[in-house]
Amino acid sequence: MTKGVIVPLESYRLAEYSRPVDCYICEGQNNFDAEFCRYCGAPIALAHQAAASSRERHLGAMIGASGVGKTVWLGMLMY
Repeated sequence: MTKGVIVPLESYRLAEYSRPVDCYICEGQNNFDAEFCRYCGAPIALAHQAAASSRERHLGAMIGASGVGKTVWLGMLMY
């Protein structure tokens, strides 16, 4: 005789698929469980972090030689 297993129905997870997540870089629409944007390849984690933050985000870029402290300088701008 086999034992029955009760598995709860988590239908709320299906509703998450109906709302697309906009890419923070190109504003393309992606599934909520995507790791990278299907259009530009940017990490979707950026969109989740921007939505969770109350601060206004600005996207910046810096050009220069490697090993001159650009990452440290950009990190200081974030705080």
